[in-house]
Amino acid sequence: MTSADTDVDFERAKLTLERDRFRAEIIRWLVLAVGAVVSFAVIDYGRLQLERFRTTAENERALLNAYLEASATVEPDLWLRKLDLIRTLSTNDRLRSWAAGEIIFVRQCAAKAAIYRETLRTGAALLDPHDRSDKRIAARRRFEELYWADLPYVRESSEVAAAMVKFRTALVAADSGSPGGELPDLNVAMIDLGRVLADSDPSLDPNCGRIVAAGTAGQ
Repeated sequence: MTSADTDVDFERAKLTLERDRFRAEIIRWLVLAVGAVVSFAVIDYGRLQLERFRTTAENERALLNAYLEASATVEPDLWLRKLDLIRTLSTNDRLRSWAAGEIIFVRQCAAKAAIYRETLRTGAALLDPHDRSDKRIAARRRFEELYWADLPYVRESSEVAAAMVKFRTALVAADSGSPGGELPDLNVAMIDLGRVLADSDPSLDPNCGRIVAAGTAGQ
């Protein structure tokens, strides 16, 4: 083999080595590029999931706050509307199950209990027949609404109905300035009404509405 042939073989081997190194460098950069793309995709996906979770959590918190604010009023229909929104709009299965059970509890127990407790507070505001304040006038008007509409609507117990008749009779007599005789004393009638309302309060029963709710909450 001549010196020229040796030089040619050397140059060929050198070119082959350079080509292989160039290919390895390209592959390395391709791997780095693919890794970077995958990393950015994972990061973006994670951010998207985090943002979605944050938005969902904020929405559900807003729904719960709306229900809590509604439950501070004596308007069971408003409670039910807020609970129905939670059951419809929430993506949390546990929260939806809770709302379904709470709807049953409100319908069977909490609505009547709220009316009973408002009746007690309204009656207590009427014990002084000499009070001519706007507050008592409003309480007197509200008592008639409870007597003729709200309590019959929630189907008050027969004991509550009888106690309400007794209290209203004493109230009318006291307001007219002619208590006495066989008419019941207003304060005594209030005490009797309070006891009957407490004994009839369905929310004090730990099982009220919960047995039915447990069977339907997951539906």
